[in-house]
Amino acid sequence: MIARTHEACMACGTPHLLNDLRGPEEERTVCPECARRYPASLLKALFSPGHYILCLAGHPIPIRFSQSIIHGHFASLLAPGGYLEGWFHLVNDSRGGLRQVETVDVRIASIVWCAEETQTDE
Repeated sequence: MIARTHEACMACGTPHLLNDLRGPEEERTVCPECARRYPASLLKALFSPGHYILCLAGHPIPIRFSQSIIHGHFASLLAPGGYLEGWFHLVNDSRGGLRQVETVDVRIASIVWCAEETQTDE
């Protein structure tokens, strides 16, 4: 008999039925609907921190991030302990300058492409 269990989708939170014999654990963390709806690398960034990059419509500079959180029509792109390369935020600080941010929320529909970056030893 195949063991079956329910797990909450990491993208939408909806419980979905899992078949314990189906694929690696990472493939079982999102429901089939979210697996079809969102870019695979954006979903992977939910449960596997790493090196990711995406481009938004109307924003010519790609954004590098290490983790994502999906909430509704938006994704939070995070760079814990660092900063999001390619994304600047204007702040009214004492110097009146630009400061880099660690988290930014983007509209998922605005994502043109998303990928996991390959890290090479140099």
